[in-house]
Amino acid sequence: MDIAAEISISLTAAVIRIFETMGSLAVTLAESTDVSQRPSDALQDVTGNVSFAGPSIAGVIYLSLPSSLARLVTGTITGDPASVTEQEENDILGEFTNMVTGNVKTHMADKGYNSQLSIPNVLRGTKLSVSCKGFSLAHAFTFRVSKTGETFQVLALVKAD
Repeated sequence: MDIAAEISISLTAAVIRIFETMGSLAVTLAESTDVSQRPSDALQDVTGNVSFAGPSIAGVIYLSLPSSLARLVTGTITGDPASVTEQEENDILGEFTNMVTGNVKTHMADKGYNSQLSIPNVLRGTKLSVSCKGFSLAHAFTFRVSKTGETFQVLALVKAD
């Protein structure tokens, strides 16, 4: 199996498991799109990102949610949906992004592609885009939340030898 397929499989499994376990939400992969030849328009209102780098692999994973979904997930975890703060949303989304990227990192390390992770960062805003040129893998994964019908995106940008 090639690197792109390995990353896609581990990323999809991690997202589904983390949202179910941590956020009590069933999610399914709705679409997977190659975005290597254009800027990705996958970034939504609240976006976490974690980079990884090693001798033969480097990249970044973005986890991007609409604000309503960020609030729902955070409220579920804190147990107090009525008083969710922006900082709590940032913390939860950063941790979710860290868990997804950590799962991908571990899976790829098992295949001989060792790397280190950055700390999570969170961006907030609309009309954010990311340049996807120059990566061996540039893929946007759209997930659908069963409970609400909302979608969110995960963008994986990877360079590998």
